[in-house]
Amino acid sequence: MTNKYKIFIAIFLPASLALIIGLAIIDQRNRQLGQAQFEEQLQSQWLLVSAIQKSLPNNSEFKNLCQSLDLRVTLVAEGGQVLLDTGADEEAMEDHSQREEIRNAFLGVPTTAIRESRTTRVHTIYYAKLVQP
Repeated sequence: MTNKYKIFIAIFLPASLALIIGLAIIDQRNRQLGQAQFEEQLQSQWLLVSAIQKSLPNNSEFKNLCQSLDLRVTLVAEGGQVLLDTGADEEAMEDHSQREEIRNAFLGVPTTAIRESRTTRVHTIYYAKLVQP
């Protein structure tokens, strides 16, 4: 009887351990791929918005288009002043110069941040990148 237990332990434990390690590696890789795809989607949306913003003659058309795409876009001047926001009244918005993603964007480093929006009180994913004139 003990031989059966030894055989079971000798086969089952290593197989179980290998399976658990394999699943952990697969899970980690899936998370990395998901994050990369999400960041790629944010960058694609940014490219779309930056191209549209340059081609539309006025802010109201730009706001309507962003709202129809379900995108909230905020354009910020170098000093941190909000020039345009498609989801809120930009005149009521605070200075954005101390926000991590804005500071990094002005340094030429596209940045993603996640936090609660002070304007909408909704957890929001932000992507900021410098728009070249």
